[in-house]
Amino acid sequence: MRDWQGPAIWIYNDAVFTDDDFKSLLNLGIGGKSHDDKKIGKFGIGFNCAFNFTDLPSFVSRKYIAFLDPHRKFLPAQGYPSIKRRGIRIDFKERNWNFGRSFPGQCYPYKALGCDFTEEFKGTLFRLPLRTDELAEHSKISKRVSKISEILKLFSSIQGNKEMLFLRNIESCSLYHMTDGVSQPQLIWQAKIDNIDICRDDRQKVVDSIDDAPTYQLDIKRRDYNRDKQVSEIWAICTGGHDRIESKLEEEEDFSEETLEEKLEKLSKDKRLKVNLMYLIFI
Repeated sequence: MRDWQGPAIWIYNDAVFTDDDFKSLLNLGIGGKSHDDKKIGKFGIGFNCAFNFTDLPSFVSRKYIAFLDPHRKFLPAQGYPSIKRRGIRIDFKERNWNFGRSFPGQCYPYKALGCDFTEEFKGTLFRLPLRTDELAEHSKISKRVSKISEILKLFSSIQGNKEMLFLRNIESCSLYHMTDGVSQPQLIWQAKIDNIDICRDDRQKVVDSIDDAPTYQLDIKRRDYNRDKQVSEIWAICTGGHDRIESKLEEEEDFSEETLEEKLEKLSKDKRLKVNLMYLIFI
């Protein structure tokens, strides 16, 4: 696993993983989200995009560190006959052992970000070590090699506000660049909902009937620190009543043979509105 100790993508959020969350992700494609309407994603597909960059993702949450190894190459074997595992969750506080001392190479990157493996981690921290040229030659997942410059370019171009329009539990997003020898990471951009205390409850509601659908305002502010540029947007959101919108637009003769997206596009131009239409399935 020494080969995976180089540059990595780090993803942090302040929510902790439940036991069901761990089980779903460790199954690498067999998810447990289908009966929870507060989760987005199906059968682990959302997380599987991580394998565009890495073969060996890991993450820490609560008192656990987990490793995912689809190749069954890097994790220790178990059982009889001995079989390599595709995923493992380790309780680093179990039996009072010093996990950090036993596996310093795997723990060092996490310790640099505030997880010392002596106390429970209050949040979830993912590490996606980047696939190198040498590792890509032997990978059965992808031959893609991601350079640091390419990663920075990719994530620097993300707008950051659209995620908060449609993902009900995301209230702010930030991108940092961490380099060796620099004590403080560089903040590249940040986007957040300024009025989240007012609209947090309404964001959790998604209903079919327009009569029960909440309508609320989102004030989103995005700051690009590299370009010293700030953009503020105000959105009016209605989470429901899509059938009523389509029925209303069907009354317009000019729209009779167009798709709903085309109808809304014409409506937005006519009324000078900015309209984003997205069909979401909450699973």
